[in-house]
Amino acid sequence: MLSTRPNFANRFVLGAACLLLVATGSAGESADSSSDTPDDSWKRRVERAAIAAAEGRVAPPDRFEVLSVRFAGADPVDSSESTIEPVEVRGPNESGVVNVTLRISEDGLPRATVRATVRGRVRGPALRAAKTLRAGKVIGPGDIEVADGDLTRLREAPLRRQADVLGLVPVRTLGSGRFITPRLLAPAPVVRRGQTADLSVRNPTLVVTTAALVLQDGAPGEVVPVQTVSSGTRLRARVLPDGSLLVER
Repeated sequence: MLSTRPNFANRFVLGAACLLLVATGSAGESADSSSDTPDDSWKRRVERAAIAAAEGRVAPPDRFEVLSVRFAGADPVDSSESTIEPVEVRGPNESGVVNVTLRISEDGLPRATVRATVRGRVRGPALRAAKTLRAGKVIGPGDIEVADGDLTRLREAPLRRQADVLGLVPVRTLGSGRFITPRLLAPAPVVRRGQTADLSVRNPTLVVTTAALVLQDGAPGEVVPVQTVSSGTRLRARVLPDGSLLVER
């Protein structure tokens, strides 16, 4: 019967082959690192400076995730005394682009300018709709959640605390997963179209109180059209927090 156990000679050959593979891999890695040129090192320095400037534009708890970096405008400066610093940083815009202008100095003197474009995403924790939020329906605790997501295309800072949205209503229907910003919300109406409310008409010398038909939903502070029940006169009245109406003349 043939033995399946390798003999000493076989073990020696296998060990030598493994040593050869390790040596070859090490030599390849060494060759890769030694092939680095001054130009490659210069490019990495510029990229690092541009990325640092772009990341510095986004404050915690948000962060900027870099996708790509492009730059042009200067020849390599081969000097250990050279410095790279940002002089202008714009963005990120709604496409996630940050434009960075870098100044290259050598021995303390300006040498060149590099313009870099850093593309990425702004991510962070924010409030979003946990389900579809209907326009005009008061938001409750179960309607929203905090989630980490892509905030790049938001036109204003997102809301992050439940206290910022509870009791408010969406100005239009918001789909599930939609991040919530202040412009998407409004105070909840305290008067509704078709209801009757107390109306006070005030001038410097007299206050008249009557009943009025509300012709449009209204939140505190808003001005809505109303019609007096007694005479049918149409007026525009300011909605007060207690649901009454006021006309000042």
